[in-house]
Amino acid sequence: MKRRGARFALIPAASAVAFAGCIAHASAATPMSVFVDASHAPERIYHCKVSMPASPGAFTFVYPKWIPGFHGPVGPLPDVVNLHVLAQSNPIVWHRDPIDPYAIHTDVPATATNVEVDFDVVDAAPS
Repeated sequence: MKRRGARFALIPAASAVAFAGCIAHASAATPMSVFVDASHAPERIYHCKVSMPASPGAFTFVYPKWIPGFHGPVGPLPDVVNLHVLAQSNPIVWHRDPIDPYAIHTDVPATATNVEVDFDVVDAAPS
């Protein structure tokens, strides 16, 4: 049981890393960064921040469908809450793809070089 719990504790970190699974117009000069605050892990709440390089214009990123420990494309999308997308620390408008709920679309402002995605993963527990 202890081992199984550890596997699911990694889901928020894997989710944060893979959140940027499909980046459009990325710049290779700037690395992607991921931060996961697990200080509320006993309550099964993980605060995540992903910073991705981006060029101005249309930008799409996806939440992972395939998560380690799951045996199908059923990433725990309902566990993601408080999603905020920012450029230069300012909120930017985003919308979910009408066909693929895992894809999120936004437009990067002309002066921005990266997109920041802040979100929480809650109730990250075995189902």
